[in-house]
Amino acid sequence: MSHDIIRRLENLIRIGTVASVDHATARCTVDCAGIVTAPLPWLTLRAGTDRTWDAPTVGEQVLVLAAGGEMMQAVVLMGLYHEGCVAPSDQPNIKTRHFEDDCTISYDTKAHALSAILPDGGSVVITAKAGVTINAKAGVTINAKGGATINGDTQINGTLKATGDVVAGSISLQNHKHREQGDRALTSGAM
Repeated sequence: MSHDIIRRLENLIRIGTVASVDHATARCTVDCAGIVTAPLPWLTLRAGTDRTWDAPTVGEQVLVLAAGGEMMQAVVLMGLYHEGCVAPSDQPNIKTRHFEDDCTISYDTKAHALSAILPDGGSVVITAKAGVTINAKAGVTINAKGGATINGDTQINGTLKATGDVVAGSISLQNHKHREQGDRALTSGAM
């Protein structure tokens, strides 16, 4: 066999670690046992009218796939667990995504439970110009330290129970007063 054929066979599939990432061009270099590639594109889930972005990180273990053994035509396939980056779960029913800032989004297919846990200081913004609907066959609980704000008209179909006072404008439901208008006369409105 010729040296060129041997070289091409060796280059078909290589395991390496990401050495550098150029986010602007969506290219990375890979260190394959001391041989560092030229900047190569990495594979993503979608790259058409629908697109995803999830850049590799330096030190991440990857596969370099080179069609015909030509490294200049190679692409990088991410996603190999290794000692430094172990699997985030060992449960077959858990589908999870862990981010570098400790945000975790998980779905448990046995419990049918979706969880999103953000780190301290994390926030969530949902923008839906046509509205948001939450359908729950059981109750909905909102724990908001510091309170919650609703802007706009609100309609509640059903009983509203409050363990604390309800204030409309400056009038307290629990502490408001009425002025007597005379014997057998109606009292005034709340003050």
